Amino acid sequence: MQLGRVLVQSSFYRFLSLAVVFILNIFLTRLMGAEGYGLFSLMIANVTFLNLLTGFGADAAVTYQLASGKISISRLGMVILLLLIIQIIIATAIDVGVKYHSGHYWLYQHFFWIGIIYFITVSLVDKYTALYNGQGFYTSIYKILFITNTCILGLFAATFSFYPGNDAEFYVRCFVLFYAIQILIIIIIFYRITNPPFPFAKIKINNLTPFFSYSIISFITNVIQFLAYRIDYWFMDYYHPGSSLGIYVLAVRLSQVFWVMPVAFAGIIFPVTAKLAGINKQSVLLTIIRFLNIINILIALLILLFANRVIPFVFGYEYAATVLPFLYLLPGVILFCTGIILAAYYAGINKLPVNLAGSVLCFCIIFLFDILLIPKEGATGAAIASTIGYSATGIYYMLYFMKENRCGLLVFLIPEKQDWMHFKELSKTIFSK
Repeated sequence: MQLGRVLVQSSFYRFLSLAVVFILNIFLTRLMGAEGYGLFSLMIANVTFLNLLTGFGADAAVTYQLASGKISISRLGMVILLLLIIQIIIATAIDVGVKYHSGHYWLYQHFFWIGIIYFITVSLVDKYTALYNGQGFYTSIYKILFITNTCILGLFAATFSFYPGNDAEFYVRCFVLFYAIQILIIIIIFYRITNPPFPFAKIKINNLTPFFSYSIISFITNVIQFLAYRIDYWFMDYYHPGSSLGIYVLAVRLSQVFWVMPVAFAGIIFPVTAKLAGINKQSVLLTIIRFLNIINILIALLILLFANRVIPFVFGYEYAATVLPFLYLLPGVILFCTGIILAAYYAGINKLPVNLAGSVLCFCIIFLFDILLIPKEGATGAAIASTIGYSATGIYYMLYFMKENRCGLLVFLIPEKQDWMHFKELSKTIFSK
């Protein structure tokens, strides 16, 4: 039950952190308006994609190599530093090149430094989260994220109180500044906890070979999967720019709230399964999956009854058109939750080709249906395309697991006696050290 204890303790704080971020997004949707929120979300998508593209899968490789004891933290520090410098050079060149040819920057359309600073912040958060997880500080990093995200929410509340009525640009600048401060806190605490004799040690070639042999498959998988997640944003921005993009982005963000708990669990399943060899992981995994599926189905039923009233009330009547694409997204998002958990498990046991195949499947389906549906149907078409892709990918992971473990479909749905035993034991560990 070591895996289960780590999952509960770490995921509890990650869930709280993501909940705070969700509340912050409610603030931003109302303050920026649909058009401003659409451009803001496009910045996040562009920065995240470029970080994935230039990071070469290093984040997953950092966690795996450090957790499995194959490379020291000091040598990883040097790899991260050199990679970050390369990423900044590439990002700057792309941003300046796009500005020269199109008249606006790519990372953030209006200001170069906002896009670059946010790019550096996202890159460092990913890398240091990987270092924390690789070192086994699963709970520490998510406690820090929860506390700092709560402080950011408080800073936003204070900013809105003292400086009301500002445009979207003002809030974007505040957002980037606050998260830049967050990563500085994360880095300082990490080196105080680990206290390595040399944070940046000389790299040997034989250190890089296993590092990049793992990261290249992870890199390809992550890029393809991210494209599956966000290619609809770019199609929507091209065919239906302005407020339509913001309306669809909110539908996506709301539907992906269902992924908060799976992603929280997955962020720990990956490093723990890489670190703790030989333990019975499937039992805990199936308990988690069954629990999530039951909770998700119950919540989805409530959403069907109340979404039409709640969404306009909470986010403003400007977002009333969000309801229909949100409802279309639900089936695929719920089915994909199981895929998120199983993908983290297969990454942890170094079965990356399984995840690569799943990501390719997801991207190809969404890309095809985006082309067919978005030009005429807009946000509704994008939602239908995504839900088809997510559904197919979730089913793919379940079929693979069923074949590998010789079990039936009901193993993902019907609670078993051991589930209650797991929850009883795990519930005692949330606040334990």
